[in-house]
Order: sequence, then structure tokens, then C-alpha cells
Amino acid sequence: MARVEIIKESLLFMKSTSPTSSAGLILSCLLPVVLVLFGPAPAQGQAVQRVIATVNDEPITAYDLSQRAKFTAATSGRRVTRQLSGQVLQQLISEKLQMQEAKRVGVTVSKGELKAALDGISKRNKVNMSRLKAYLKSRNVRMKTLEDKIRTELAWGSVIRRKFRRLVSVGETDIKLHMSKTGKDGDDKAGTETVLELQKLTLRFTQGRNEIEVKNRMIDAEKLRAAFKTCRRWRAQARVYRNVKAQYIQEIKLASINEPVRSKLAETRAGQVTAPQTTPQGIEIIAVCNRKELSAASGKREQVVSQLKNQQLNQFSQRHLRDLRRDAVIEYPNQTGKNPYVLKPSTK
Repeated sequence: MARVEIIKESLLFMKSTSPTSSAGLILSCLLPVVLVLFGPAPAQGQAVQRVIATVNDEPITAYDLSQRAKFTAATSGRRVTRQLSGQVLQQLISEKLQMQEAKRVGVTVSKGELKAALDGISKRNKVNMSRLKAYLKSRNVRMKTLEDKIRTELAWGSVIRRKFRRLVSVGETDIKLHMSKTGKDGDDKAGTETVLELQKLTLRFTQGRNEIEVKNRMIDAEKLRAAFKTCRRWRAQARVYRNVKAQYIQEIKLASINEPVRSKLAETRAGQVTAPQTTPQGIEIIAVCNRKELSAASGKREQVVSQLKNQQLNQFSQRHLRDLRRDAVIEYPNQTGKNPYVLKPSTK
């Protein structure tokens, strides 16, 4: 594997209930380099602990910078240069401010949200998590470096949505103008596409995939299938059974699902459950909570609306971060830790 491409996706307007959508454009805030520190290399232990910047009294160490610079190089194909390190330092400063703001307003990122985002990266890059970890390790990058970056982006996205989502407004004129510019305003006769809301339960094998275990798990699956009323109640009912993994998918296009599951779901109406299917992990049953038939034109319109909302949220994000940087105290101590360069809060 030559290198891993970490696809940039916007997390600002991502719905937190969708485990597959986390995988969306990763928000990065690259700002001009304020100051780049380079000088004679100290002893390795000292270099790891050396504070190269503080953001409102929270330190960024040489090790933090080294790890992120290596990560950026490994995922972009660039070399670690003074210019790259300077850009990375500004990213780390921005992320400190973003996490400080998230903490101030009470935003946290759960382990489940972080895992869903990492799984999305793994899926988009068509590489399993163990290979991704091995790749980063081969570049002397800890997995925690990626996790910290994603955790910050998720938290910051939540901050921006919470603070500015009510201010986002997309008018009909904006939609028509955008669609005319992108050539999406013509009549569309391509038919419709099916969009599903799903609840999947996997009754996992706990004693190996032997005949008795498969039979017992199949009995449990049939009981759960017969008990289905609503997706929310079904998740609660599943907790009664041992070792059941529940996965809620808020929205997914039928055409994007692999066979043979796609054919089964195509025949399953809303409020029904597919027949149990044996997989290497266990017995899988899927409830169709809701299904919508959207015209291709309607799908393009929703895509444009989402894109315009994301653009507005990105603008709010940049402005809010700029305000945080303006009011922050950012210090760059020299190698002895004395005579720091200080950026004081703006008086304007």
C-alpha cells in the first residue's frame, strides 16, 4: 500500500444518527503560518517534551508536531519540510481552540461516534482497520494521532451545527441558480431511486459456527422477526437476547447495497423484516423502517440543498474559528522555554 488517501469530507451537516454518513468531507482549517520554529536539535527525550506553543495555556509539544507532520506526509505523499511543519503547527493551534470551545459548550464525542468515523475512512479507502493501523505504524505514526484529529473534527462540527444551524437558510432562488450553473435544472426522465431507513440485527455466534449454535441463533432470530412492531421498540427487544449487535441506518440508497441483500430488501415493504440470513459473524435480520421512492430530479435537488447548507456552515465555521484565534493567547516559547513570543487578544 503506497499511501492512504484520507478523503476530506464535510462533517458539519452530517446527521449524527447515521453510522455510514460519518464518513463524510473531513473539515480542516488551514491558516497562514504565524511562526515556524527550527533550530539545533536537542536530545530526543527533551525534544519530545519540549513545548513549542501554548494555546490559552494548553501546550503543544514537539512530539505532537512531529506526529501530525508525519501523519500529513503519510496521507498526502508530501515530504516533511519546514513549510509543512509550519502549516501543521497552525492546524494544531486551531484544533486546540476548537476542542476548548467544544468543552466550553459541553460537546463531547462518544467512542461509538469516533469508531463510526474511523470505519468510514477505512471503508472509503478500501482498507480494513488493521491494515490502516499497520500502515501508520510503518510511518512511525500512532493511531491516536488520527483518532485525535477525527475527534476534534467531530466535536467542532457539532459546535458549529449547534450554534449556527438555525441561521442557515437556502431559498428557492439560490437552489435554481445553483442548479442552472451546474446543469442540474433540466427535465430528468431517468426514473426513480429507492431510499431506505433500516435497522439491522446480527445475532452473533458466541460458541463457534457449529450446528447447534446456528440452530439456536436462528430460533432467536425468528422470535425477534415475529416480534417486530417498530424499529425503536425492536432495538429494545433485542437487548433481551445475548450478544446481539444492532446497527441503525438512517438513510441508504437501495442501489448502493450489495447482493444478495439488495434483492431481499427490494422485496421487503416498510414495516417488514427480511428472512434470517447466515453470515460468518452470525444470523442477520434487517427491518425496513421506512422506504421512499425519489425521482432523480428530487435527488439532485436534495443534493444541491445539502451542498448550499454545507457552504454556509463552512463559512460560519471559518468566522467562528477566526474569532477564537483573535481572542486567544498563543505563545511560542523558544527552546529554553524563556522569552516567549506572545499573541495577545485583539482589543478591537
